[in-house]
Amino acid sequence: DDGPLTNKRIGVKDNISVAGVEMTCGSDLLEGYIPTITATVVQRVLDDGATILGKNNMDSFGFSSSGDLSDFGAVYNPADDDYLAGGSSSGCAAALAADEIDVALGCDQGGSICVPAANCGIVGLSPTTGLVPYTGIFPIERTIDHVGPMARTVEDVALALESIAGRDGLDSRQPKQLRPDTYTDALGADIS
Repeated sequence: DDGPLTNKRIGVKDNISVAGVEMTCGSDLLEGYIPTITATVVQRVLDDGATILGKNNMDSFGFSSSGDLSDFGAVYNPADDDYLAGGSSSGCAAALAADEIDVALGCDQGGSICVPAANCGIVGLSPTTGLVPYTGIFPIERTIDHVGPMARTVEDVALALESIAGRDGLDSRQPKQLRPDTYTDALGADIS
């Protein structure tokens, strides 16, 4: 109850496993699939006091950057429903822009965090490869898979990154000497 993410409402892209909660990857092919494990990043935000509000829609298996290729319906931009949210972390960005959550855990293989963040006017970060463990997340290709924080503010992105970054001993892409920074310490520092 007193962790750094206490009172933060978290949304989780629907390719990130939460034990006992359906994971579809935006595809009706996986409807009914219930993981028995929780992804490392989810466990870390829970350990830091966050509340998971739900899973967020995404383009089917993450194979689009538009936000309209989910088997469960397109994700529209909450600012104007004549426009899409962008993808594939579309549900994360739309939920943040609509103030339904405070932080989202999105995944990126080539713009799937940054495109919807830009489309919806929120902040998204695709971390350096290996900084955040991908354990328990449905992959596309291990050399380009990233999981990263999304939020309405840089401060919340930094806070979430502090929570999820670091080795978990299970993701072989993570360097043994990996030492994450205290990202909130850089807030307000000289931009150069």
